[in-house]
Amino acid sequence: MSSNEHVSINSSLELVTTVFSLPFIVSDAYVTYKMVRKDTRTIYKLNALQVTLLLINSLTLLLVHALSGGTCFYVFTIYNILSFLSVGVISSMAFIKAYLCMRAPRLLLYFFVAIQIVRAASIVQFFIEPGIQGNLLGGCLWDNPTVWVITLLGSEALGFIFFTTITVYFMSHQLRQKGSKIYNIFINDGLIFSVTISAVYIVATILQSLAIIQSSINLYLVWIACSKFATLQTHHSFKWNHRETSDFNSTIVISSPLDTDETKLTSKDYGIHMGSSRSSRSSNDSAKADFVILELDKVRLTPTK
Repeated sequence: MSSNEHVSINSSLELVTTVFSLPFIVSDAYVTYKMVRKDTRTIYKLNALQVTLLLINSLTLLLVHALSGGTCFYVFTIYNILSFLSVGVISSMAFIKAYLCMRAPRLLLYFFVAIQIVRAASIVQFFIEPGIQGNLLGGCLWDNPTVWVITLLGSEALGFIFFTTITVYFMSHQLRQKGSKIYNIFINDGLIFSVTISAVYIVATILQSLAIIQSSINLYLVWIACSKFATLQTHHSFKWNHRETSDFNSTIVISSPLDTDETKLTSKDYGIHMGSSRSSRSSNDSAKADFVILELDKVRLTPTK
């Protein structure tokens, strides 16, 4: 394939990606904002933030095509800053769930920070060697150094898989002990997310290694996929928390001593009685597990003991 053909194909692909991804992004934004209006817990706000950043970037790319005269360096800068922040927020959502399950949360926090440092270093290298090109159809393209693109992809994939694995493992342990439906939901969501996001990053790495499409398109598609799966997980959780209660016998309200917000749960699914004594170690572990389940959606960074 000649250089001109490669640029022509990537120009068309960039336009198609920008135009056809916008309806899905707008739809996710609409669903997310509806969730935040009904439930202001942090996990929903974080998801709204990451979707908003993606939407701003998508509209910017579309505006550049409409004007056909934008400065590509500005577009490049806006894209990399917004993507770094948005994917970082998505990563923090996975981290928070694992953080609340982990017995050594400080080590997990260090790991999360290390991943963000690697991501930041990759973005800095992108600015050192931007590889910006003109788009034949009025947009902007850039092709960053392959080694740094793969470093960025690898660090993000490692974080998502590691954090999700911890959460799924914890939920599996609690499922064997309690058999509650809520654990099955988290496990299924976690497994689907892990497998799917792994496949997305593997395909993106292969495409980057073979130089089939330019990194600006490749990384944008990965960003869209991460945002979509995060929104699906959050929406699933939202529907569970706000499901119809007509089929349940009773509803109890549990509030954490560290948080005044109340979360409604059914005694059928959780079987928690806050007045019961927690004298043995196994009882304490069960109480901790229930607390984590409650807080996964409330997202309060309270280290487990």
